[in-house]
Formats: sequence, C-alpha cells, structure tokens
Amino acid sequence: MPTAARTGPARQEARRLGTIASLMAATLDLLVERGYGGLTMAGVAGRAGVSRGALTHYYPVKDALVIAAARHALDEEMARIARTAPPSGTPAQVFMALLDASERFFLAPSFTAHVELSVAARTAPALGCEYLPMIRAYRTRFDTAWIRALMRAGLTPAAAGDLVTMTNHALRGLGLSACHPDGRQAVPRDLPAIRRRLWLQLAGDPATPDPMAIDTIGAD
Repeated sequence: MPTAARTGPARQEARRLGTIASLMAATLDLLVERGYGGLTMAGVAGRAGVSRGALTHYYPVKDALVIAAARHALDEEMARIARTAPPSGTPAQVFMALLDASERFFLAPSFTAHVELSVAARTAPALGCEYLPMIRAYRTRFDTAWIRALMRAGLTPAAAGDLVTMTNHALRGLGLSACHPDGRQAVPRDLPAIRRRLWLQLAGDPATPDPMAIDTIGAD
C-alpha cells in the first residue's frame, strides 16, 4: 500500500509536467508560425493535444500562457549554459564558445517567438510588465557569465564587455533578419564574416589565430 500511495502522486506529477511541456512547446511553435496576434488559446490546446479546460486550468489567459512559455525557453537556455559553462582557455577559445551560445539563442526558431513578444509588449502594457523585465534579467545573466569568462582568459573588463556587447548586437541583427525565410537563407553566407570581424576588431591582433580556424584547436 505505501508503494501504491507513492506511485499515484508520482504518476499524477509526471502527467502534469508532461502536459505543461506540451503546452510550452505548442505555444512557442505557434508564436513562430502565427505570431502573437494569431496565437489563440484554442489553437494551443489543439496543437498540444489537450482540452481547453486543461489549458485554462494552468494558464487562464493568453498573456499568462505566453509569459510561461518564454520563461520556459529562457530557463532551458540558462540550464544549457550551466551544463556547458564558459570554458577556461585562450581568449580565442572562449570567444568561440561565446559565439556558439549566442548563435544558439539568436538564430534558433524560438528567437522569433521572443521578437513577437517584444513587439507586442509595446502596445500591451500587462504583457510588457511581465515579459520585458524577464528578458532583461536573462540577458544580464548571460552577458555577465561571458564577460567573466573572457576576463579569466586574459581580456580587460572593457575589452570583454565590448566583445560581448558587439556580439549581441551583431547576432541579434542576424537573428532578426532570420525571422523571415529569405533572411534565414543568408545566415550561412553572413555568419562567417561576422565571426571574423568581431574577433579581429574587438579582441584580436595580427598574431591572433583566425577564429574560423579555431575549431581545430585541441582536436589532437
């Protein structure tokens, strides 16, 4: 009996977490496909395969749903960064790791969902009050982690801060372009030049290895 008693609540919790995960994935997918204006509660419930009642049990209104989905995506990314902490090593090696993390955020389909929410927050104060502080806090945590990693690798605080800031601007711009299918097709063409210029202009010198060749470092 004790075993059965423990199994019942555990099964219910697993079902609850599974339902929430399905709702988060469906919300992010529909934000990308239809935009904030085109996303509906009924559409999310249908995509997730749950009843409308199950959806409103967890998230009674649309803004609560999209905020939860955005927080879910950001928490997953921070957990991924924690698992692959900024490495020690040369400035070039740490910079390449920074680029990988930045590309994962700005060039992922979920970035389009964040763009949709940022634009919607301009004219939806309730959404903006929740979403904008959340995304700012995430970016602060991200930037601080990589500035510290670059400083451990030998960059000055000013150089590390500049490199992270300019990486954000460059990759955010490429990510915004990639929100449209035509822009996404240009990413493989534009990304190598962005990588090279960021390194050479902000942290490199003529003796620094080209970052496009750094992938081979440590391969032996």
